[in-house]
Amino acid sequence: MKEVTSEAAARAATTRIEGMEAGVDERPSCRAGGARARAPVNAGRGIIPATMTGTTLIDEELADFLQSGVSVHAASRDAANVPCLVRGAGCRVSADRRRVTVFLFASQCGRLLQDLRDNGAIAFFASQPSTHRTVQLKGSDACVGVPQPGDERHVECHREAFLRDLVGIGYDESLPRTLLGGDWADAVAVTFTPTAVFAQTPGPGAGNLIAGRR
Repeated sequence: MKEVTSEAAARAATTRIEGMEAGVDERPSCRAGGARARAPVNAGRGIIPATMTGTTLIDEELADFLQSGVSVHAASRDAANVPCLVRGAGCRVSADRRRVTVFLFASQCGRLLQDLRDNGAIAFFASQPSTHRTVQLKGSDACVGVPQPGDERHVECHREAFLRDLVGIGYDESLPRTLLGGDWADAVAVTFTPTAVFAQTPGPGAGNLIAGRR
């Protein structure tokens, strides 16, 4: 399958999550943000130099990419640095592009939600199946909340865009519908502030820091 697999994402998560900071006592509150339309893929865009400070790590193009129907996963780790990774149903970037919310189905999360509540450490992956373009965002202040009004429709649009991308490379539409299936009553919203952005597109640049700090 052309999509980056959960197993590959889990291996990447293991290498990054070990260095995550413990969660702070006072975490920023979860808040809603606006969704953006799909933008053309360009692996050379959506990058802010890691030397830049005092600015959001997500530019408009990268925000569009994250919300364009890509495959998303969220991961964390327990006190023994054992990782846990779950497929997400979509994500939303806040209007100021400083916060990212990933939507998960609680019944599919195993111990992930407890790990996030315990330490706030999160690794978030977004990958476009048709191009393999993949990015990873890291944060340390993840909080588990409830979806906001409009989020269900946002996730539906994300699912349809994901479906179109996979169908466009030869997969039956039943695959994305199964992968992103879930009861919205079971949905949770995990919001975090990105502190680093990594390139994870397969190739010699995979794992490179492209914004923020390790």
